[in-house]
Amino acid sequence: KMTSDEERNFRSNLAKGYGVASPLHKIRLFDESNEEKDIRVIFYRDSASWCPYCQKVWLALEEKRIPYRVEKINMRCYGEKPDFFKKLQPSGQIPVATIDGTT
Repeated sequence: KMTSDEERNFRSNLAKGYGVASPLHKIRLFDESNEEKDIRVIFYRDSASWCPYCQKVWLALEEKRIPYRVEKINMRCYGEKPDFFKKLQPSGQIPVATIDGTT
């Protein structure tokens, strides 16, 4: 499979948490000035990336350039929520963000 330089660069940056915003990011560092150890926010969002409530939180994190980790959680229409998430958010609603482990 052939890929363009632009695609290879995008994929490389995606793995590092750099580059343009993408729902494919699992971590978001923005650039080399941040390291993975600097991440204090975990953003629990929909696995399909189309929930408008999650998009609002995502846009705020992006606009403020706050480093974050993404955990994707099924919306109810896609199946059950994981047990760890139900303990974190008993209602099961998303989005949820934790800062230093606190909601």
